[in-house]
Amino acid sequence: MSFSPRTATVFAVGLMLSSIGGPSALAQAAPPAQPVELGKYSAWNAYSAPGKGGKICYALAQPTSRRPNGLNRDPAYFFISNRPRENVRNEISVVIGFTAKPDSKVEIDIGGTEFTLYPRADGAFMQSAEEETKFIAALKGARRNMTMKSTSLRGNVTTDTYSVSGVTAAIERIDRECR
Repeated sequence: MSFSPRTATVFAVGLMLSSIGGPSALAQAAPPAQPVELGKYSAWNAYSAPGKGGKICYALAQPTSRRPNGLNRDPAYFFISNRPRENVRNEISVVIGFTAKPDSKVEIDIGGTEFTLYPRADGAFMQSAEEETKFIAALKGARRNMTMKSTSLRGNVTTDTYSVSGVTAAIERIDRECR
């Protein structure tokens, strides 16, 4: 799966904003530089981009299937990011494509190992670096696709499936680029 430069830019901007203080910083931030594609690895792509706090690297994928069919949803993306200047490595975050139900959880299954992410608006995040480390280990060892279940503000329960093909190579690439 390939991603357009515009898609990569959207994520680079999101990552940069998160590292400089959120959306309120948008008015103060200089126009973002285009991200550099580091490589395509089957279902995953790797990028680097300059951020206010230094270089940011990220691997991202889109779902291979989204259920139920026919729901009006924005695109979804799963990404893993490194921000060396902030000592952030393999941070997990998801753009789920809709506003999540407050106080709900996003459940991810990787080959029978389950993880919980916590939604905020149209995104979801892990609670701790320790959980992210366990998640990355499970993801790298996965032999089957990863599934993610979440509930929208309207109460729709959705299931997105992400391929794990290429994820290890994409993570290794961002780890080399952003040490």
